[in-house]
Amino acid sequence: ADLQDLGVAAMFHDVGYAAREGATPDHPGYAPPFERHGSAGARLLLKQRGFHEAKIRRALCCLDHHLDHNDPDGRPSLFGRIVRIAEDFDNLVRPGGAAIAPALAIRHLQAGSGTRYDPVLLQIFVNALGSFPPGTRLELADGQWVVTAGVVRTAEQFARPGAIRIRNADGTAGDQTWIDLSEAPAIRKVLMGKEAVMGKEG
Repeated sequence: ADLQDLGVAAMFHDVGYAAREGATPDHPGYAPPFERHGSAGARLLLKQRGFHEAKIRRALCCLDHHLDHNDPDGRPSLFGRIVRIAEDFDNLVRPGGAAIAPALAIRHLQAGSGTRYDPVLLQIFVNALGSFPPGTRLELADGQWVVTAGVVRTAEQFARPGAIRIRNADGTAGDQTWIDLSEAPAIRKVLMGKEAVMGKEG
């Protein structure tokens, strides 16, 4: 039940943008100011009929998912702290965001452990994603390029997730087949920058 509540809270954490509070023509797409979307979202959720503890958790998540773990006014709610980590990671790796490699995004988050992010929750997040979070592009020892597409399954496979082949060993385009990296050639390096883009196109 708690995981279901967290999922709903995550889906609605930015619903305040729909309220358009404070939106003016000088904001792109008449979007409301960033600093108002949290409280606007909480007000929208509290207008729903009925009352339940989950409703409060969702509203709190809207209110405090951008607050730092060590906020001087108090620690954010559990759901807010979880969503903060997930949203910041997504903003770092997605094409419309910073578009950096997942492994670099993890390092960026770890720099804020204990200040911006709850250190225990961040470590759980890292443990779940493994050494090569989903979306990491790798070159294998035989020349294949793959993009990781799975999370940690066992402690032994922390550094050997599942992946999809995007380039064959001979340099031709990969067939997008699933590869279990625990049974594949060794990982030679993480592909970043131009190499990663070339892999995507190839």
